[in-house]
Amino acid sequence: FPTHARLALDILPIAAATVAVESLFSHGKEVITDRRSRLAPATFEQVQCLEHSWKPKLIDY
Repeated sequence: FPTHARLALDILPIAAATVAVESLFSHGKEVITDRRSRLAPATFEQVQCLEHSWKPKLIDY
């Protein structure tokens, strides 16, 4: 089944990357709240990076 193997290698990594991006976007709604609605874009990015780096890594690449 070499065709299936190549197809799986082409498609499966896309789903994993999409999940990570969707997770970041959904977490962004938790950062921008009524109390934090005036965060500058740079500050928002810093908060996202800090919170992402503190989360335990479930997958070790």
